[in-house]
Amino acid sequence: MKKITIIFASLLAVCSVLSSCKKEPKVDPTKPSIAWEENSGFGTIEIIDGMKAPITVTAPQGLDVLTLTANAVPTALLATANNLIGTSANKGDKPLFDLIDDAGLATTVGKLGFPTGTSLRGRTTGVSFDLARLVNGIIGDNAVLVKNNDSFEFEIRVRDTAGNEMKKTARFHNTSAPELKAEPTELDLFIDGACTVTVKAEGKIKDLTLTFETPSAGIRSFIAKRCSSTATNPVVDLVGDEKAVTAFADLGLPTGSKVTGKELKLDFSKLLSQLKMEVEQNVSSTHKITVAATDENGKKGYASVTLRFIAR
Repeated sequence: MKKITIIFASLLAVCSVLSSCKKEPKVDPTKPSIAWEENSGFGTIEIIDGMKAPITVTAPQGLDVLTLTANAVPTALLATANNLIGTSANKGDKPLFDLIDDAGLATTVGKLGFPTGTSLRGRTTGVSFDLARLVNGIIGDNAVLVKNNDSFEFEIRVRDTAGNEMKKTARFHNTSAPELKAEPTELDLFIDGACTVTVKAEGKIKDLTLTFETPSAGIRSFIAKRCSSTATNPVVDLVGDEKAVTAFADLGLPTGSKVTGKELKLDFSKLLSQLKMEVEQNVSSTHKITVAATDENGKKGYASVTLRFIAR
Protein backbone atom coordinates (compact mmCIF):
# COMPACT_ATOMS: atom_id res chain seq x y z
CA MET A 1 0.00 0.00 0.00
CA LYS A 2 2.88 2.30 0.87
CA LYS A 3 4.47 1.69 -2.53
CA ILE A 4 1.21 2.50 -4.33
CA THR A 5 0.94 5.78 -2.41
CA ILE A 6 4.50 6.73 -3.32
CA ILE A 7 3.93 5.88 -6.99
CA PHE A 8 0.67 7.87 -7.07
CA ALA A 9 2.34 10.89 -5.48
CA SER A 10 5.16 10.68 -8.02
CA LEU A 11 2.70 10.60 -10.90
CA LEU A 12 0.94 13.67 -9.54
CA ALA A 13 4.25 15.50 -9.32
CA VAL A 14 5.13 14.57 -12.90
CA CYS A 15 1.70 15.72 -14.12
CA SER A 16 2.15 19.01 -12.30
CA VAL A 17 5.53 19.61 -13.93
CA LEU A 18 4.20 18.74 -17.37
CA SER A 19 1.22 21.03 -16.89
CA SER A 20 3.44 23.96 -15.91
CA CYS A 21 5.55 23.39 -18.99
CA LYS A 22 2.63 23.80 -21.37
CA LYS A 23 3.23 26.67 -23.72
CA GLU A 24 0.66 29.17 -24.87
CA PRO A 25 -0.39 28.48 -28.45
CA LYS A 26 1.61 30.58 -30.85
CA VAL A 27 -0.16 33.34 -32.74
CA ASP A 28 0.33 33.04 -36.47
CA PRO A 29 1.66 36.47 -37.51
CA THR A 30 0.35 35.93 -41.05
CA LYS A 31 -3.31 35.63 -39.92
CA PRO A 32 -5.75 38.49 -39.19
CA SER A 33 -5.72 39.98 -35.69
CA ILE A 34 -7.93 42.32 -33.67
CA ALA A 35 -6.47 44.21 -30.71
CA TRP A 36 -8.06 46.53 -28.15
CA GLU A 37 -5.45 48.70 -26.52
CA GLU A 38 -5.54 48.45 -22.70
CA ASN A 39 -8.36 45.88 -22.89
CA SER A 40 -6.75 42.84 -24.45
CA GLY A 41 -9.39 40.51 -22.99
CA PHE A 42 -12.21 42.53 -24.54
CA GLY A 43 -13.94 42.95 -21.19
CA THR A 44 -17.15 44.98 -20.98
CA ILE A 45 -16.53 48.68 -20.33
CA GLU A 46 -18.85 51.25 -18.77
CA ILE A 47 -20.33 54.03 -20.89
CA ILE A 48 -18.93 57.23 -19.39
CA ASP A 49 -17.88 60.65 -20.60
CA GLY A 50 -14.48 60.51 -22.24
CA MET A 51 -14.44 56.73 -22.68
CA LYS A 52 -12.21 55.29 -25.40
CA ALA A 53 -12.04 51.96 -27.16
CA PRO A 54 -9.07 52.06 -29.58
CA ILE A 55 -9.22 49.04 -31.90
CA THR A 56 -6.54 48.00 -34.38
CA VAL A 57 -7.11 45.27 -36.95
CA THR A 58 -4.43 43.75 -39.14
CA ALA A 59 -4.48 41.41 -42.13
CA PRO A 60 -0.86 40.79 -43.21
CA GLN A 61 -2.02 38.87 -46.30
CA GLY A 62 -4.28 41.70 -47.37
CA LEU A 63 -7.55 42.99 -45.93
CA ASP A 64 -10.69 41.80 -47.70
CA VAL A 65 -13.60 42.19 -45.24
CA LEU A 66 -13.97 44.55 -42.26
CA THR A 67 -17.41 44.81 -40.65
CA LEU A 68 -18.96 45.86 -37.36
CA THR A 69 -22.25 44.16 -36.52
CA ALA A 70 -24.29 45.83 -33.78
CA ASN A 71 -25.71 42.75 -32.06
CA ALA A 72 -27.05 44.90 -29.25
CA VAL A 73 -28.27 48.49 -29.37
CA PRO A 74 -30.86 50.12 -27.07
CA THR A 75 -34.21 49.77 -28.83
CA ALA A 76 -34.85 53.51 -28.72
CA LEU A 77 -31.63 54.13 -30.68
CA LEU A 78 -31.90 51.34 -33.25
CA ALA A 79 -33.31 53.67 -35.91
CA THR A 80 -30.43 56.10 -35.28
CA ALA A 81 -27.90 53.32 -35.80
CA ASN A 82 -29.59 52.23 -39.03
CA ASN A 83 -29.62 55.80 -40.31
CA LEU A 84 -25.81 55.76 -40.30
CA ILE A 85 -25.78 52.87 -42.79
CA GLY A 86 -25.96 53.43 -46.55
CA THR A 87 -26.60 49.87 -47.81
CA SER A 88 -30.27 49.04 -47.21
CA ALA A 89 -29.63 45.31 -46.89
CA ASN A 90 -27.37 45.98 -43.91
CA LYS A 91 -30.08 47.72 -41.92
CA GLY A 92 -32.30 45.89 -39.45
CA ASP A 93 -32.37 44.56 -35.88
CA LYS A 94 -28.62 44.04 -36.05
CA PRO A 95 -27.18 46.93 -38.09
CA LEU A 96 -24.08 45.96 -40.05
CA PHE A 97 -21.40 48.57 -40.73
CA ASP A 98 -19.40 47.41 -43.75
CA LEU A 99 -16.37 49.67 -43.60
CA ILE A 100 -15.09 48.62 -47.02
CA ASP A 101 -18.06 48.12 -49.34
CA ASP A 102 -20.72 50.49 -47.94
CA ALA A 103 -19.89 53.79 -49.64
CA GLY A 104 -22.53 55.59 -47.57
CA LEU A 105 -20.48 55.20 -44.39
CA ALA A 106 -17.94 57.76 -45.60
CA THR A 107 -20.29 60.62 -44.68
CA THR A 108 -21.50 59.10 -41.39
CA VAL A 109 -19.03 56.95 -39.43
CA GLY A 110 -16.26 58.36 -41.62
CA LYS A 111 -16.87 61.67 -39.87
CA LEU A 112 -16.41 59.85 -36.56
CA GLY A 113 -12.86 58.97 -37.53
CA PHE A 114 -13.48 55.53 -39.00
CA PRO A 115 -11.49 54.52 -42.10
CA THR A 116 -13.89 53.52 -44.89
CA GLY A 117 -13.97 52.67 -48.56
CA THR A 118 -12.61 50.16 -51.04
CA SER A 119 -9.13 51.63 -50.72
CA LEU A 120 -8.86 49.54 -47.55
CA ARG A 121 -9.11 46.30 -49.53
CA GLY A 122 -5.73 44.64 -49.86
CA ARG A 123 -4.20 46.72 -47.10
CA THR A 124 -1.51 44.85 -45.19
CA THR A 125 -0.83 47.41 -42.46
CA GLY A 126 -2.97 48.06 -39.39
CA VAL A 127 -6.35 49.78 -39.57
CA SER A 128 -7.31 51.68 -36.41
CA PHE A 129 -10.48 53.28 -35.09
CA ASP A 130 -12.07 54.21 -31.77
CA LEU A 131 -15.21 52.13 -31.34
CA ALA A 132 -16.35 54.35 -28.47
CA ARG A 133 -16.86 57.13 -31.00
CA LEU A 134 -19.45 55.00 -32.79
CA VAL A 135 -21.26 54.36 -29.50
CA ASN A 136 -21.26 58.10 -28.75
CA GLY A 137 -22.26 58.86 -32.34
CA ILE A 138 -25.34 56.66 -31.98
CA ILE A 139 -26.23 58.14 -28.60
CA GLY A 140 -25.70 61.72 -29.79
CA ASP A 141 -27.94 64.13 -27.89
CA ASN A 142 -30.26 61.32 -26.80
CA ALA A 143 -28.47 60.13 -23.66
CA VAL A 144 -31.82 60.23 -21.89
CA LEU A 145 -32.93 57.30 -24.07
CA VAL A 146 -30.13 55.08 -22.76
CA LYS A 147 -31.58 53.37 -19.71
CA ASN A 148 -29.97 51.60 -16.80
CA ASN A 149 -28.38 48.28 -17.87
CA ASP A 150 -28.73 49.12 -21.57
CA SER A 151 -25.79 47.92 -23.62
CA PHE A 152 -24.09 48.13 -26.99
CA GLU A 153 -22.41 45.08 -28.47
CA PHE A 154 -20.36 45.06 -31.66
CA GLU A 155 -18.95 42.02 -33.39
CA ILE A 156 -15.76 43.01 -35.22
CA ARG A 157 -15.09 40.74 -38.20
CA VAL A 158 -11.91 40.71 -40.25
CA ARG A 159 -11.17 38.46 -43.22
CA ASP A 160 -8.07 38.51 -45.38
CA THR A 161 -7.66 37.81 -49.09
CA ALA A 162 -6.59 34.23 -48.30
CA GLY A 163 -9.91 33.54 -46.56
CA ASN A 164 -8.57 33.60 -43.00
CA GLU A 165 -11.02 35.16 -40.56
CA MET A 166 -10.99 36.64 -37.05
CA LYS A 167 -13.89 37.85 -34.90
CA LYS A 168 -14.00 39.71 -31.58
CA THR A 169 -16.90 41.22 -29.65
CA ALA A 170 -16.72 44.58 -27.89
CA ARG A 171 -19.31 45.36 -25.23
CA PHE A 172 -20.35 48.66 -23.64
CA HIS A 173 -22.67 48.80 -20.61
CA ASN A 174 -24.62 51.71 -19.16
CA THR A 175 -25.29 52.28 -15.48
CA SER A 176 -27.61 55.21 -14.90
CA ALA A 177 -26.23 58.22 -13.05
CA PRO A 178 -27.32 58.75 -9.42
CA GLU A 179 -30.72 60.40 -9.01
CA LEU A 180 -30.96 63.18 -6.44
CA LYS A 181 -34.14 64.80 -5.18
CA ALA A 182 -34.37 67.88 -2.96
CA GLU A 183 -37.46 68.62 -0.84
CA PRO A 184 -38.17 71.48 -0.89
CA THR A 185 -36.04 73.02 -3.62
CA GLU A 186 -36.48 76.56 -2.24
CA LEU A 187 -36.84 77.81 1.31
CA ASP A 188 -36.60 80.86 3.53
CA LEU A 189 -33.82 80.06 5.96
CA PHE A 190 -35.48 81.91 8.83
CA ILE A 191 -38.94 80.46 8.32
CA ASP A 192 -38.43 76.96 6.92
CA GLY A 193 -36.31 74.68 9.05
CA ALA A 194 -36.44 71.40 7.18
CA CYS A 195 -34.84 70.27 3.91
CA THR A 196 -33.66 66.88 2.73
CA VAL A 197 -31.85 65.56 -0.32
CA THR A 198 -32.16 61.87 -1.16
CA VAL A 199 -29.65 60.03 -3.32
CA LYS A 200 -30.44 56.82 -5.18
CA ALA A 201 -27.78 55.22 -7.34
CA GLU A 202 -27.54 52.10 -9.48
CA GLY A 203 -23.77 52.02 -8.92
CA LYS A 204 -22.17 52.27 -5.48
CA ILE A 205 -21.88 55.88 -4.29
CA LYS A 206 -18.25 56.94 -4.09
CA ASP A 207 -18.10 60.74 -3.69
CA LEU A 208 -20.40 63.40 -2.28
CA THR A 209 -19.92 67.17 -2.46
CA LEU A 210 -21.73 70.39 -1.62
CA THR A 211 -21.14 73.52 -3.69
CA PHE A 212 -22.17 76.88 -2.25
CA GLU A 213 -22.72 79.08 -5.29
CA THR A 214 -22.07 82.85 -5.03
CA PRO A 215 -21.97 82.76 -1.23
CA SER A 216 -22.13 85.89 0.89
CA ALA A 217 -19.23 86.83 3.16
CA GLY A 218 -21.11 85.28 6.05
CA ILE A 219 -21.55 81.94 4.28
CA ARG A 220 -17.92 81.94 3.10
CA SER A 221 -16.84 82.41 6.70
CA PHE A 222 -19.17 79.63 7.78
CA ILE A 223 -17.66 77.24 5.22
CA ALA A 224 -14.04 78.30 5.79
CA LYS A 225 -14.33 77.15 9.40
CA ARG A 226 -15.41 73.72 8.26
CA CYS A 227 -13.50 72.77 5.10
CA SER A 228 -10.16 73.19 3.35
CA SER A 229 -11.52 74.92 0.23
CA THR A 230 -10.74 78.61 -0.15
CA ALA A 231 -12.46 79.08 -3.53
CA THR A 232 -14.99 81.81 -4.22
CA ASN A 233 -17.64 79.15 -4.81
CA PRO A 234 -16.30 76.57 -2.35
CA VAL A 235 -16.84 72.87 -2.98
CA VAL A 236 -17.17 70.90 0.24
CA ASP A 237 -15.76 67.41 -0.23
CA LEU A 238 -17.68 65.24 2.23
CA VAL A 239 -15.46 62.23 1.57
CA GLY A 240 -11.89 63.35 0.88
CA ASP A 241 -11.56 66.52 3.00
CA GLU A 242 -10.84 65.38 6.57
CA LYS A 243 -11.76 68.76 8.02
CA ALA A 244 -15.11 68.76 6.22
CA VAL A 245 -15.74 65.10 7.05
CA THR A 246 -15.62 65.86 10.77
CA ALA A 247 -17.36 69.25 10.69
CA PHE A 248 -20.30 68.27 8.49
CA ALA A 249 -20.78 64.94 10.26
CA ASP A 250 -21.40 67.06 13.35
CA LEU A 251 -24.05 68.86 11.32
CA GLY A 252 -25.85 65.57 10.65
CA LEU A 253 -24.69 64.88 7.08
CA PRO A 254 -23.26 61.58 5.81
CA THR A 255 -19.51 61.95 5.40
CA GLY A 256 -16.39 59.83 5.04
CA SER A 257 -17.05 56.11 5.34
CA LYS A 258 -20.78 56.79 5.73
CA VAL A 259 -20.88 57.75 2.05
CA THR A 260 -21.41 54.27 0.66
CA GLY A 261 -24.04 51.94 -0.71
CA LYS A 262 -26.69 52.92 -3.22
CA GLU A 263 -28.94 55.17 -1.13
CA LEU A 264 -28.24 58.20 1.05
CA LYS A 265 -30.31 60.82 2.78
CA LEU A 266 -28.97 64.27 3.60
CA ASP A 267 -30.97 66.00 6.34
CA PHE A 268 -30.05 69.68 6.35
CA SER A 269 -31.89 70.52 9.60
CA LYS A 270 -28.75 70.95 11.73
CA LEU A 271 -26.89 72.74 8.94
CA LEU A 272 -29.73 75.23 8.47
CA SER A 273 -30.02 75.75 12.22
CA GLN A 274 -26.30 76.53 12.45
CA LEU A 275 -26.50 78.89 9.46
CA LYS A 276 -29.25 80.81 11.25
CA MET A 277 -26.96 81.29 14.22
CA GLU A 278 -23.85 82.34 12.32
CA VAL A 279 -25.01 84.22 9.20
CA GLU A 280 -25.97 87.89 9.36
CA GLN A 281 -29.72 88.48 9.37
CA ASN A 282 -29.77 92.15 8.38
CA VAL A 283 -29.05 91.64 4.67
CA SER A 284 -31.43 89.97 2.21
CA SER A 285 -29.83 87.57 -0.26
CA THR A 286 -30.38 84.37 -2.20
CA HIS A 287 -27.93 81.47 -2.41
CA LYS A 288 -27.83 78.00 -3.88
CA ILE A 289 -26.40 74.79 -2.49
CA THR A 290 -25.78 72.07 -5.09
CA VAL A 291 -25.37 68.50 -3.94
CA ALA A 292 -23.42 66.22 -6.30
CA ALA A 293 -23.10 62.44 -5.94
CA THR A 294 -20.65 60.39 -7.99
CA ASP A 295 -20.83 56.62 -8.31
CA GLU A 296 -18.02 54.09 -8.73
CA ASN A 297 -18.39 54.34 -12.53
CA GLY A 298 -17.79 58.09 -12.54
CA LYS A 299 -21.45 58.92 -13.19
CA LYS A 300 -22.71 62.10 -11.49
CA GLY A 301 -26.11 63.28 -10.35
CA TYR A 302 -27.12 66.68 -8.96
CA ALA A 303 -29.81 68.43 -6.94
CA SER A 304 -29.96 72.06 -5.83
CA VAL A 305 -31.56 73.88 -2.93
CA THR A 306 -32.11 77.65 -3.06
CA LEU A 307 -31.81 79.46 0.27
CA ARG A 308 -33.42 82.86 0.70
CA PHE A 309 -32.16 85.15 3.44
CA ILE A 310 -34.83 87.74 4.18
CA ALA A 311 -33.56 90.64 6.27
CA ARG A 312 -35.10 90.75 9.70
